[in-house]
Amino acid sequence: MHNTFTYRHSDLPSIRPEVKAEIVGLDVHIADLILKSQGNYRELQELAEMLENSLDSCELNLNSIRIIPDDSSVPAVNTMANLPIGEQSVIFSTALFSNLLLVALQDLTGAKMHSLVSDVSNRVVKEMEKISDEQITASLARFMEGQSEYPECNAFFVDISTES
Repeated sequence: MHNTFTYRHSDLPSIRPEVKAEIVGLDVHIADLILKSQGNYRELQELAEMLENSLDSCELNLNSIRIIPDDSSVPAVNTMANLPIGEQSVIFSTALFSNLLLVALQDLTGAKMHSLVSDVSNRVVKEMEKISDEQITASLARFMEGQSEYPECNAFFVDISTES
């Protein structure tokens, strides 16, 4: 998971009173449920599973917060615009290649550009739903291998299996 919040140690927000009150309320309610469920394995197991899921979710959210020392500089967040120029060129040339293919497709079919873009975009969304993060990383690695082996080429075919 990427850090979505970065705070200097001294800038950490304090606990809001209404949230603190809700946390105390949850603690009291959970203690009451545990007391009511004493001796009932299924109830305690259900409560433990629910609390474990909630704790996992809380920990994921905690991991999205990065705390840095007050005296250190905040590292820049990686975006497509501050990637090394080689990676920026790959992204840009891929977009340009897609644009040129759409123009060629429009010339061949006579379809309106907005219809082509909409149709292709919808297909991309459907295909992306079938592709895992690992497949994306592996495909990009193969793409970058081709790019480093043939730096004069701006387009490569990378087979991405979307079969489930």
